[in-house]
Amino acid sequence: MVILCALSLSACSKNKDTAKTKASTTQSTIQSTEQNTEPERTLTVDENVTTNNLGFFNVEEQTEPNSEYTVEASNIISDYGTIHKVGTSDDYGGILEGFRLSDDVIGGTIYITVNNGTDKEIKKEVTVSHSYESYMRIKSEKGE
Repeated sequence: MVILCALSLSACSKNKDTAKTKASTTQSTIQSTEQNTEPERTLTVDENVTTNNLGFFNVEEQTEPNSEYTVEASNIISDYGTIHKVGTSDDYGGILEGFRLSDDVIGGTIYITVNNGTDKEIKKEVTVSHSYESYMRIKSEKGE
C-alpha cells in the first residue's frame, strides 16, 4: 500500500508540473553592426572679415572638435606670401588663424575646407578686405 501511494503521488506531481508549464517565447532585437564612425561634419564661417587698422585679421570658424581643416588663398597677397595653413580644430571645434593683409591689395577670398570622410569635403569662402581705418592708414603712409 505504501508503494501504491508513492506511485500515486509521483504520478500526480508529474501531471501538476506539465499542466502549469507554458511555452516561453524569446524575442531578440537585431541591431545593425554597421555604424558610422565618422561624425557628419559641419562648417560655420563668417563670410565677410575686415582687418584692424594695421591690416591684421582673424579667420574664426566653427566645426566639430578635432577636425582637420585647411585655410588657403591664392588670389590674396598677405605679408606671408600665399596663404596655406593646415590644422586641427580645438576640443570645442573652434578654428582660429591670424594673418595680415598686405597693404598692396584691397582684399580677396580665403577658402576654408573641412574633410568629411575620405573623399568628401566642406569648402566655404570668406571675403577679406581692409577696414576703413586700415585703408586710411595706407593712404596716409603713401602721402595721398
